[in-house]
Amino acid sequence: MEQAQGLPIKELENQAVLEQIVKQYADYLQTDSMAISASLFIKRYAVLTAAACVDYYELQQGKSNWLDAAYFDTATFTLQISEGEKLSQMNCWKKYLLQEHLANIVDILAMDYKINRRILWENIAVRINAALEKKSVSYEQERLEEIAEELSRPIAGLTNPIREYIHINKAVRKTCCRYYQLEKKEEGMPYCLVCPLKK
Repeated sequence: MEQAQGLPIKELENQAVLEQIVKQYADYLQTDSMAISASLFIKRYAVLTAAACVDYYELQQGKSNWLDAAYFDTATFTLQISEGEKLSQMNCWKKYLLQEHLANIVDILAMDYKINRRILWENIAVRINAALEKKSVSYEQERLEEIAEELSRPIAGLTNPIREYIHINKAVRKTCCRYYQLEKKEEGMPYCLVCPLKK
């Protein structure tokens, strides 16, 4: 079995570990603002986890709990999966990822860096929306709409934190992720693609 490099993703729920990652991500982004780094980090992490789960569990109808074998590489800000590891069946990825794992990370980031939780949850939802939009050439629109509707429902009878932010078609954000405040941005992209502040 080839062991993946990095931290088991559960360790990101540790405050000290997460704070160190946010500092490293700030260096990568070339910003002195830990709040901007924290906001943009959760967007990055949502691509690796939430968007990937929508693809695997909802579109591909996968069953294995690959999150148990997922390791976060703090040098490259990517996920690696241990190969050959025996995986259990995933019962409800939304309950584990949204109400437990990401909820714990959102709570730490909101508390440590004084960021409204709504911003952080919308950052996560935006990455899910983008994943669904990219799949519009491969899947029927009706199927994608069904998934978006399912993602907006309560999870195991409890409140769904991304409910009001899920859209199948590109929509302007309700909150701002603060990407526009970065000094070093992608060329030709002064705002994120769904920025509410964009003129």
